[in-house]
Amino acid sequence: MTERIASYHDNFELRGIPNQRLLNMYQKWAHGGFGIVLTGNIATHPTNLEFAGNAIICKENANDGLKKWFTEMAKIIKAEGSLAIAQLTNAGRQTPEAVERHPFSASDVQLTKPEAGRRGRPVPLTIEQIKTEVIDRYTFAAEFLYQCGFDGVQIHGAHGYLFSQFLSPTTNKRTDQYGDLPKKILSGKVNSAIRVAFPEDDFRTTVLASNSNMFAMGENRLDENYGVCSDLFDFSDPKEAERFLVGVKEYAVKFKENDKNLIPNIGVYEHQRSKESKFLSSL
Repeated sequence: MTERIASYHDNFELRGIPNQRLLNMYQKWAHGGFGIVLTGNIATHPTNLEFAGNAIICKENANDGLKKWFTEMAKIIKAEGSLAIAQLTNAGRQTPEAVERHPFSASDVQLTKPEAGRRGRPVPLTIEQIKTEVIDRYTFAAEFLYQCGFDGVQIHGAHGYLFSQFLSPTTNKRTDQYGDLPKKILSGKVNSAIRVAFPEDDFRTTVLASNSNMFAMGENRLDENYGVCSDLFDFSDPKEAERFLVGVKEYAVKFKENDKNLIPNIGVYEHQRSKESKFLSSL
């Protein structure tokens, strides 16, 4: 989701700051009695935005004022008993050209679809930048939100954003270790880095994957999917590995049927593990 009502300023220190309009919106949702309130895009980089007006948490704008806004947001969401979960994003090559002419991405494949509008020409991240501009920034934002009272974060790996760009062979033309499917899903490394930073019971982390990415996974061998889902499944258990493979193949068949019949692939897909749901992906 995107709200696009936070501040937008040439000075990074003043960019992506929430305001009362944003708080009022989340207050209304909290009054709805939802068990979880998930925020819209909160960018982890000051220039790789989904759109101008995204809220941003980064080392360039983090100060007591920003902390006050996000602390109040968490307080408002949790006042009615909801969990406050923040969605962390990096748009990568989908960053509008007006925001950043040369955003970071997996490779230099530009998004040129007319319906997408003018998007920047991407620059491939170096190995060092993957650490400093992606992993470290996501961890920084998660730590900031933890201090503000949020209950967890969702790492956005769907809708063509940065992590999807590493997952897709259309946009990942790398020849280094991040070009191999088992190692190119950065969300796994980000997720691990965030988990190390917090007590597991105090702060929750989830990863959002897109339906098209899940479909692509169904076309690969099971061992090629290991790096994508190793944080979710124990593939050392043959029964669990087989359940996962069957589930993904079933999803791929359903996806093809819906696509052929022009039915949107929207809904919830569950994978059962030991009589309880361990994989719940909103698509």
